Amino acid sequence: LEYVMLEMPTTAWKNVADLVHFRPSDFQVPYFLHDVYGQAIPEDSFVFNMRRLIKASPSNVADEFNAVAKRYPQVYDAFAFLRRHPSIIQSEPIVLQFARNIPLDTFLWYFDEFHAVAKDCQIIIEERLSEALKNETAIHNGKSFTYGKLLACIVSFRKKNISQSLCARLEEVAAQRLAHLQQYWKAQHDSNEIIAVFGDASSSMQVAVEAATIFASMVSACLDGELSFFGTGLIKSPHEKPKTVKDTLDVCDAIRACGMTNFAAALWPYYDEKRSVDTIVIVTDEWENGRTMGDDFSEMLAKYKKKVNPDVVLIVVRVGAGAEDFQKNLERNGIEYSVIVVDDQRPDLAKFDALLGQIVALSSKSEKSAVVVEKDDASTSMEVVDQEDSTSTYLDGAKLLFGSSSSDSSANSESNGGDDFVVI
Repeated sequence: LEYVMLEMPTTAWKNVADLVHFRPSDFQVPYFLHDVYGQAIPEDSFVFNMRRLIKASPSNVADEFNAVAKRYPQVYDAFAFLRRHPSIIQSEPIVLQFARNIPLDTFLWYFDEFHAVAKDCQIIIEERLSEALKNETAIHNGKSFTYGKLLACIVSFRKKNISQSLCARLEEVAAQRLAHLQQYWKAQHDSNEIIAVFGDASSSMQVAVEAATIFASMVSACLDGELSFFGTGLIKSPHEKPKTVKDTLDVCDAIRACGMTNFAAALWPYYDEKRSVDTIVIVTDEWENGRTMGDDFSEMLAKYKKKVNPDVVLIVVRVGAGAEDFQKNLERNGIEYSVIVVDDQRPDLAKFDALLGQIVALSSKSEKSAVVVEKDDASTSMEVVDQEDSTSTYLDGAKLLFGSSSSDSSANSESNGGDDFVVI
């Protein structure tokens, strides 16, 4: 509620309070209503001191921050608010204080900003990562160290030529997280099930190709899937079944967005060689504009179902809003499929660890029994809505459609935290 007071307009609360007639004791912060109505709030309150801090002059802002931090340690959870105030975020002493105390995942995500102000932040983050490596529980619970986000940080740091020692330390943490995920999903997933993962590397995926590549590689590494990509034609992955962090980074280095979008190119070897798979996972924005042997993807998949495996399950990880033509082609050819939607402009890689569970839940053999889905810090409880011909399951950052195809691509976007489990 204190962060609401700092960051959100209170007009709506005032309107509600006029109608409902709240009492100050109705809120966890007793002075909340006073603030809503523009009345004075206690000078020893967190909100009062934070507002005074952001107005402090550059000459004494560091002293003001230290005073607030000693009394209100929750200031370290308010980085997203304070980073919008230049006098604070450009103060080297304050940045170093944040670097030592801010949640580690937040530190990693904003490391460029920290490092630009205080070079010693590199030493601090390496020390904190070394400490984290001694605590396997902290890495395994997925709260701060989601594999997808770790990979994104490593790829970003390597591109910017940030310290090799820092990247090496991150790779150690990522390796521990990956090993945990692989062990976890090995116990949950039918090891006899064959999964093929197709990643879209066409020009239309320019913005999201890196995130799509990381997710496709994660599915392959954790669920033993066969990985390939497509553009104008088939693009072979440097590792057909990436198993390590290095394998995944090799894939990320090799895959670049270019050419047309020819889905069928990835399916063709399986159809041509009559290779049976149980589940096909395709990570794409759905903008198909190429054919292989005269067929688009839906036509070739219909043939595959007829001649190779009629029970193959299709899961589309839709990057962005999707394309109606692709969806109609699948419908016209009688292809039932399930959808997971991720944002194309700002894909939240923190959610990718949890989305692995949705892949397992949707796959053919797993549907016959309960699947325990491990949640990361980006997941919330799922809301299941039964409909006539489908069941929609909502997970933060993703909407899953069970049953018939759908062109609806709405998705939630905020994360609320949690480390419990969901049983489907």
